[in-house]
Amino acid sequence: MSKNNLRYSVQTLAVGVFIATSFLVGGCDTDQSRELTPQQQLLRSGKELFSQKCASCHGARGSGMGSRNGPALNGENYRYGNEREAVLKSIHDGREDGMPAFSSVLTQTQTEALTEYVLYLQR
Repeated sequence: MSKNNLRYSVQTLAVGVFIATSFLVGGCDTDQSRELTPQQQLLRSGKELFSQKCASCHGARGSGMGSRNGPALNGENYRYGNEREAVLKSIHDGREDGMPAFSSVLTQTQTEALTEYVLYLQR
């Protein structure tokens, strides 16, 4: 076997061992939620909830372009305030002008995740 062939074989073997080891120790783990910080996980959950419960009124990105004419949430001017407690109250209790209450639909954890995502939209 020539030196080049031997070198190529050793390199190929080394790469194969590296890949196999990565799979065994979790280096190629496809469950990305393990890599997210708690804040990132909360925002991901809130984004999913927003897509399911809010986008039809407020638009997919909170731009106010939903089919039911909900106000934009991607700015700083919220009718009832853009502080955390005001947003949480709006989601939990609803508002007279058409915002439904989600207290019977969402858990407290889900309400908090959705609140964090709505606050994130302000940035």
